[in-house]
Amino acid sequence: MRALLMEARGAIAPAVDGRDRWRAFRVADGASPNVALLTEPDGNPKLAKSEIPTFGLSLAPANMAGLGNLCPAASGCVVPCLQSAGRGGFAPVAAGRIRRTRFLDADPAGFVGAVEHELRRGVARFGEILFRPNVLSDVAWEIVAPTWFEIPGVTLYDYTKRRDRAYSRPYAVALSAGANMSLEEIRGHVAAGIRVSVVADVPRVGKPKTWFGLPAVDADLTDAWILGTGGAVGLLAPKGRAKNVRPAWNRFVKPGEAS
Repeated sequence: MRALLMEARGAIAPAVDGRDRWRAFRVADGASPNVALLTEPDGNPKLAKSEIPTFGLSLAPANMAGLGNLCPAASGCVVPCLQSAGRGGFAPVAAGRIRRTRFLDADPAGFVGAVEHELRRGVARFGEILFRPNVLSDVAWEIVAPTWFEIPGVTLYDYTKRRDRAYSRPYAVALSAGANMSLEEIRGHVAAGIRVSVVADVPRVGKPKTWFGLPAVDADLTDAWILGTGGAVGLLAPKGRAKNVRPAWNRFVKPGEAS
């Protein structure tokens, strides 16, 4: 179930009984049936900061589920991945992410249909919602699940390490700087109007307004900065295992010079 293989197969038609298939999958797996695929707006500290109710899809990143790579452009971020931050370090949370990924692998149509059902239900509850489909993965859902983008009241956004996705901007997407991305490359992306997220040696609170001369925003506050226009750097403080990474230009955590 590699991301690139899924994308090569094209759009997945959503199953109308996707919700029932997800419930049945959970029961067969020895779990309670009444658990959603998506994280609720108050179920994730970052998503909860948004003024608009925000839902997220947290799959097992990279090859954590043993079913293929869901982060095909990962660069220096597999070990310090965000999946280890907060409650992600607890075994039940990791097991839940793996179960969702296994469901996607076992029943793609059921998975796409179940997510669509939950998105429509979210719109019915709140009127307007945001949706981050790659909280930990990097799948081109615009290819795999285009019907999600057609749901009225749903605005999608994401982070990606895949430059083709960042430049094609199928929806609001920020390019995440990987270990191999230099300052010169970041400058070039920002000059091209791309929003670039950078994990840097900066504080969680009180981030600089510029970073090495580039306009910067505090990307830890909310994800709303991705929905803006024009090039900018979104600064993120290291979290989880990334706190143990010594900042360097050839690493996932970049230096935190303030200017």
